[in-house]
Amino acid sequence: MKRILITLVLLSLGWTISAQAFFSCTHRSLYHYNEYTREYDLINGYDENSLFELNDDVTMFTHTTPTIKSTYYITDKEYDEDASLYTFNVRSDVGNKYTYMFDLENELIKVLSIDEDDIYLIVFTIKHMWYDED
Repeated sequence: MKRILITLVLLSLGWTISAQAFFSCTHRSLYHYNEYTREYDLINGYDENSLFELNDDVTMFTHTTPTIKSTYYITDKEYDEDASLYTFNVRSDVGNKYTYMFDLENELIKVLSIDEDDIYLIVFTIKHMWYDED
């Protein structure tokens, strides 16, 4: 039900969202792309409480963990209605580029990190989604 509510709110408001969206997470998994098998190999996974807070204008979001708080500025965004998937190309507050995928149907937030030699995928498990209206 929570997934449907958040999806309906985000869809009805389009990209001019007038409410902050929040995503609390309980687990983080880190994968490395294996170019030989063409699959992502699990490096580690562990329980971790964290919070993603998407601003009203969908121009940035903040990710808070027990040890750090980072801000990400959205440079490009897409929405796949069939998959209930929001994709954001972002730049972090320290200049790194990532692709974030908010997969509401599967209640996951996926982060793709590509550097010169490696591709990593971080997957956060969403515990709860909600929004606050202005």
